[in-house]
Amino acid sequence: MSLRDRSTVFYLVYDYHMKLYVTRHGQTNYNVLGLCNADETIDVYLTPLGVEQARQVSQKLKEKPFEVIYISTLKRTRQTADIINEFHNVPIEVDERIMDNVTGFEGKPVSEYYAAREGAPDKWGFKPEGAESLNDVKSRVQSFLNDLRQESYEAVLIVAHQSVNRMIYGVVNGASNKEIEQFDLPQGDFIEFEL
Repeated sequence: MSLRDRSTVFYLVYDYHMKLYVTRHGQTNYNVLGLCNADETIDVYLTPLGVEQARQVSQKLKEKPFEVIYISTLKRTRQTADIINEFHNVPIEVDERIMDNVTGFEGKPVSEYYAAREGAPDKWGFKPEGAESLNDVKSRVQSFLNDLRQESYEAVLIVAHQSVNRMIYGVVNGASNKEIEQFDLPQGDFIEFEL
């Protein structure tokens, strides 16, 4: 009897997972000054410590088999990715959806932004003029991850920002907003997820 003659239909189910390695850019001059930055025209760059942190994480990622690196439009992610990529020589793709959050406090102390956000009735909906809310950041990260799921990579490295890394953690794990806020990925380290 041929397969066509059989009345039973068999379906193959593939349990496909993509490994995500996520890291944060190294320390910048603006981190030292405690200032907000999401404007790529401002010269925000890795400090000597930031370069060392990128080298530290490059050693930790040396044997990880990622096929591509995704970065934001901001220079600090490119600088960090270039250092990591010395061991891998893989393509580097820029995606603006994993850019740092636009706070509306450009060049001002991060502490002022946090104080304003914490004082808002809905801190996840808090959106100063010309800025975006945490909900907006979460939405764009979700969009990025949804598109990434359509790719055929087995492993990907993402070099992003603390706010974005928190959202990646939240989206991948279905975490609450409170859990997202508590997640911390130090500069010079990385975390693995399955997508």
